[in-house]
Amino acid sequence: KMLHITIPKDMEASDYYILNVEIFDDDTSVKYVYTLRVEEQRHDIDTFDVILNPPTNVKAGQPLFASVRVENLGDNTEESIKVTMSIPQLGVSTSEYVDQLISDSELNQEKSFFTRKDAASTNDLLLLIPEDAKEGDYQVKVRLDYDRGHKTEETTKTIHVKAAKP
Repeated sequence: KMLHITIPKDMEASDYYILNVEIFDDDTSVKYVYTLRVEEQRHDIDTFDVILNPPTNVKAGQPLFASVRVENLGDNTEESIKVTMSIPQLGVSTSEYVDQLISDSELNQEKSFFTRKDAASTNDLLLLIPEDAKEGDYQVKVRLDYDRGHKTEETTKTIHVKAAKP
């Protein structure tokens, strides 16, 4: 039999873990103990949170702001991370860059001159909702392009657009 285990993205890497597996039926049981070492991926960015303002409803013709919280779960410092927020159904998008995002291992090193601010960065993005947008729910997509464009991470939120009054 094959056992598949999902490892959380934020699990401490470079540590050893003990995996206890017990298999049993009505009559017998068997125990196995395995030592696992979790390795970090070299490049691994995660969208920790997207905070929309207003959070759930926006009127057509009004701005939608977003703060995007990004964390580096990989082994390498990431540079020039492109953060793009869009509502494809309305044909609007905006982008900004995070210049540098250090890894947790760099943050936790002794004599590190980095702070938590360097490990998680907030970008303020602005989308203007078109005045002719129809009332309804729309998908707000936040995409991170990193590792020189070789990797992407995408998160989706829903926002309700209220039609502008004539």
